[in-house]
Amino acid sequence: MGAVEKTYAAALLEIAYEDGNAPEIDGELSQIAAILGDNPEFMDILCAPDVADTEKTGLLSSVFGGRVTDTVLDFMCLLAVKGRIGRFAPIAREYRRGYYERAGIAEATVTTAVPLGAKERAALKEKLERKYSKRLIMYYQSCLL
Repeated sequence: MGAVEKTYAAALLEIAYEDGNAPEIDGELSQIAAILGDNPEFMDILCAPDVADTEKTGLLSSVFGGRVTDTVLDFMCLLAVKGRIGRFAPIAREYRRGYYERAGIAEATVTTAVPLGAKERAALKEKLERKYSKRLIMYYQSCLL
């Protein structure tokens, strides 16, 4: 990650923790990154130097206003005005990395020869959480032989 992404993500993370809504913001950032990634024409408008800042912030407000926290909407508008909205997805990833680190969350992918049942998954998750002293988000995949 670059310095820009780390700086913006760290600032947003501090605000999120002050407001007490860090998990909610993490979810919103992830959803917005997906939406923006699926709509390159919209991103082109937000990144265009010949589109006025007021138009960019107006577009963001009309699309996301009332659907995301004011903090996230304000953050998006700031990125648009500062010419950084094109870095939204990497900033969102850096926010998640910082949030997970601060909250003691880790992701784990478990690959097995055969699918695990619900009891097996729960037991494995519990054991790994104890071992690593972190709350885990588990992803499972099986490679059937």
